[in-house]
Amino acid sequence: MKTDLLGSRTCLTDTSETWPDLLPRGALAMELGPQLDMSHRTQESQDLQQCWYSYKFLLMKEESLLPLPPDSEV
Repeated sequence: MKTDLLGSRTCLTDTSETWPDLLPRGALAMELGPQLDMSHRTQESQDLQQCWYSYKFLLMKEESLLPLPPDSEV
């Protein structure tokens, strides 16, 4: 994950493929464990999950969740 001077984040792969991060920063900071206990994800885990979901949203032609207009339905 690369962040530019304006705070926009870009997902990167080993093959130099890129796509924009479509989720708000920290949206996937917590995870629910098998015993329904909440825990914090590492920054690396958050970045990986955000890139994975952003890629799937792009494949489905979904719009970015940033910035979210007040009248939007998600």
